[in-house]
Amino acid sequence: MNNGQDTIKVGSLVDTLYLYSDQCPVLLRQALALEDSAKAAADNATRRRKQEDSSDDEEADTAGVASSSSSSSEGEEEEEGTAKSGETESGDTSTTAAKSEAPPTNTSSSNSQPKPKKKSKAKPTQTEQQRNFTVKKFVENLICDAMPIHDAEAVLLPTALLSKGQDSDIAERHYVPKSPCQEYLTLSQAAQENHVLVLLLRSGRFAAGIFSKSKCLVHRACQRYTVRKGQGKAQSTQDAKGRPKSMGAQLRRQGEENLQQDITETMLQWKPHIDKCALILLSCPKGMKKYLFDALDEADVGIGKKDSRLRRLPLDIGKPSFENVCIAHQVMMTVQVRQWTRVDDAAVTNEEGTVSQPPAQQQQQQKETVEEKPAIIFPLTPLHKACHEGNLSRVIELLADKEQVVASTDKEEETSLTVEQMINRRVGPDFMTCLHYAAEAASIQRQSEQQPQPDEGQTNTVDNETAASIVIHLLVEGHADPSIVDARSRPPYFLASHDKIRDAFRMARATLGEDYCKWDTKAKVGPALTVDDLQAKKDREAEKKRKKRARQKQKKAEEKAQAEHDQRQRELAEVARKQEEDAKRVRDGLQPKAAGGNACDFCQVVVKGRKRKDMFSRLDYVYCSSECVQKHKRELMAAAAMSRSGGS
Repeated sequence: MNNGQDTIKVGSLVDTLYLYSDQCPVLLRQALALEDSAKAAADNATRRRKQEDSSDDEEADTAGVASSSSSSSEGEEEEEGTAKSGETESGDTSTTAAKSEAPPTNTSSSNSQPKPKKKSKAKPTQTEQQRNFTVKKFVENLICDAMPIHDAEAVLLPTALLSKGQDSDIAERHYVPKSPCQEYLTLSQAAQENHVLVLLLRSGRFAAGIFSKSKCLVHRACQRYTVRKGQGKAQSTQDAKGRPKSMGAQLRRQGEENLQQDITETMLQWKPHIDKCALILLSCPKGMKKYLFDALDEADVGIGKKDSRLRRLPLDIGKPSFENVCIAHQVMMTVQVRQWTRVDDAAVTNEEGTVSQPPAQQQQQQKETVEEKPAIIFPLTPLHKACHEGNLSRVIELLADKEQVVASTDKEEETSLTVEQMINRRVGPDFMTCLHYAAEAASIQRQSEQQPQPDEGQTNTVDNETAASIVIHLLVEGHADPSIVDARSRPPYFLASHDKIRDAFRMARATLGEDYCKWDTKAKVGPALTVDDLQAKKDREAEKKRKKRARQKQKKAEEKAQAEHDQRQRELAEVARKQEEDAKRVRDGLQPKAAGGNACDFCQVVVKGRKRKDMFSRLDYVYCSSECVQKHKRELMAAAAMSRSGGS
């Protein structure tokens, strides 16, 4: 980096994290170190330039008084031109850092936000996809400071997080000489241990919430009738011109008092949390600030107009609600890591003051720089690589002597560390320890570009038993810390994808004891598991399988017996039905049915070409012709007459 007059051009998004994450302070320290080295180089260049100017002045003094005066005036004009040029370039620098994709407008004002689109009527709730889209839209429109962390990437943070003591005029801020990096670093460290308070107040609506990292500890949203529909003015503003005596005006005045009392009661209840707040994000119209701070003073929570924790929310998020409180917190805590390049002195300034484009060769070189793969900040050590590749023999070899110094074979950064220093070292793009890599070794795909490539002949994944053995060796022999989280706040136990690896953590817990670390609260490891417990678990599973097989066998036997019984019942029922049918035919003077299904029940003649449903029918019988119907009818009538007369 040069003297701070280069224009920073921010490119595509690399990663998104949060101000309270563990990775953010690491990146900010790296940006601060890079900034200090750039500032030192700028100071040396200024010092050399002053020395050259002083030597020129001494030579001019020997030439004569007139010549000295002329040279002095020309030097002053030159310095003024340089200062003006520096101011112009500085404005371009901060503007480019502020907006990564959209062109900035009116950057000299603290309210420099693009005019929002007309907002449609908000729905009561939002889906997760809608909320993420809203957060992304607000983040892209925020004024941000870009701080390079190395030659390929820069970290962007919202400028609204800076205190009032910092330069409020963004357009006049020189990136290197007046960098807010140190304040961002202080805020990031404070956000990890303290809380953040979000206050929204507008048009009779109040919403607030206190957050500890991503968790909302307490929240409240309330609404009172304070604004007359269609006029858009608070009753207190209307009372400044005259005090109406209508019933609606009295209701609105009472609503303002009730809302102020709601705010006071809420702040009193939250006082223990407010004392731990490191940042207060406020969104309130200018005319209602006195109204809000009167309620805060009445609650006596220590929040005043000149409180150093106060930050104005540069967002138009609509009506105050719990949903919008969460959105405002997420937007202001979002930190982006983007690719960046600079336009250096090769971009020539013409007579009109506009910056000409660099040559085509330089544009191609800058494009290749942007597309180049960003370097890993902390490369993997030999022990991390062995855990990642599932090389159990190499892990055992390294852990045998923890005091030995092993040199890294990484081409980008050659370091020499002891094995003991490697065990709990957080490396890689996700800042993971050896336990993290060992726990996830059985489930990852090593062909990914972000992960090291395996040796030739090695399988894509590691065997579950091998990964479990590496975990046990790291914990028992290496005394690794299972409570260290990565950049995504995950302990190693969360990355285990198989029961054998999870059982390895539990067996190590039984071996090391409960005093080794906070197994339940921080490491999130399950109950301790001894060898006897594991054997008992296997016995229980084997007994469970045996009983299951016995139940299945018994069930099949019962189903077979039931099927045979049902078949016998169906056969008996069919025989009984046929006997009953034959007996009925005999009673009705018919012969037992011996022909097919479409045979005439009276004459037993099979009717060809017709179905049973198309034949003549009477009572429960079918006939081949009407003659058979009448004959059977007469026989039945005769039999009935004989029965009535007592004949047989």
